[in-house]
Formats: sequence, structure tokens, C-alpha cells
Amino acid sequence: MDQIRAGAAGDDVSEAEKGSHSLKSSAANVGAHVLGRLAGEIESGAASGDVDAVPKIVPGLEDAYSRAIADLKTVMDGIEATQ
Repeated sequence: MDQIRAGAAGDDVSEAEKGSHSLKSSAANVGAHVLGRLAGEIESGAASGDVDAVPKIVPGLEDAYSRAIADLKTVMDGIEATQ
């Protein structure tokens, strides 16, 4: 997320593209579909050089990221409770 934020804030779409590609892959690995879709949108926008699109998607990405982190924490807490 830090790489995406920095890229979006500094109009460095290359940096945002790299970060969003990694996040998209990680989100897919844990089933965070909304997060992965939004990261993919940022990756596509950045790859096409659309410096205006990337910052517009970041707030939704931030929300999806927060929800995914909370969901993963709930899962991990449940796993720890069974050990």
C-alpha cells in the first residue's frame, strides 16, 4: 500500500503499478476479491499512464485493504483459538 500511495501522490504511475501488481497477487492468494479487483484497476490505469485515474481509485482501495486486513485478523484469531 505504501508504494501505491507514494506513486499516486507523486504522479509516479510506474511505482503505483509495481505496488498494485504485488497487492493484486497477494489479494488473490487470500481470496480478497474486491481488493484484488481494485488493485488490478490501478495497475491497468498506471500501465496506460493514466495519472488521473490512479489517485481516484486509491480511497476505495484503502477501504478494501482495511476490510481485508480486518477479515484476515478475524480468521487468524479463530485459528489461534483452536490451538
